[in-house]
Amino acid sequence: MKTSVRKSGVKQGTAQTKTGTKTGSPNTKRITTDLKQVSTKILKLKILLLGSQPKIWRSILVMPDITFRQLHLYIQVAMGWKNYHMWGFESKKFDITPKIDNDPFDDLFGSGVSDKQLLDPDIELISKVFNSKGDNITYTYDYGDDWEHEIELDKFIDIDDSIVYPVCTDGENACPPEDSGGIWGYYGLLEAVKDKSHPNHKEYSSYLKKGFDPNYFNLDSVNKSLARLSKKFVKKPKK
Repeated sequence: MKTSVRKSGVKQGTAQTKTGTKTGSPNTKRITTDLKQVSTKILKLKILLLGSQPKIWRSILVMPDITFRQLHLYIQVAMGWKNYHMWGFESKKFDITPKIDNDPFDDLFGSGVSDKQLLDPDIELISKVFNSKGDNITYTYDYGDDWEHEIELDKFIDIDDSIVYPVCTDGENACPPEDSGGIWGYYGLLEAVKDKSHPNHKEYSSYLKKGFDPNYFNLDSVNKSLARLSKKFVKKPKK
């Protein structure tokens, strides 16, 4: 029995706290409109998998001083990806993508070959992009399947000292399986599995995990995974 899941959306879940857990979403009543006005704000970001219908999306709360590498990992966990493939962020002015070890083209990194500036995700903070409500950037995962996500700043929220960020506050629908051919390949896969007369029904059915439900989303599970991940970024005091 999936007691922690609502197929039509999840409005309550478990947010990890410093003293334990608390049920429900963090306080979102006090809101500002510009990060430049105040530095002690949490960013509420909406992650939307482009082309998905019904929409596959998540809302997460993050600190403004995290790097794009950290944001990448938070997106992976919140959405349900496995971090198997290359990834990058893209805006109109610059691209943020990791360098590949021993890549013979590394000397082109930031050399001006592209019209855009190429930035390092291990250095750049997300506050470079997210300064005002509505600011957004495209995040692409797996350049083969080309899973494109829109990451948009929904609003700013006062920091709650009892909460360890990041926190996922809401979302709908399951993440597609890895290597399922992009958004259209994924929907073709679901259609074949649903139709027993489809020539690829048997093959595609074996590809999906047993009991896979495209409407499934477990908020509690996501937040437990985010809490484990956040511990990796805690700075230990110097001795």
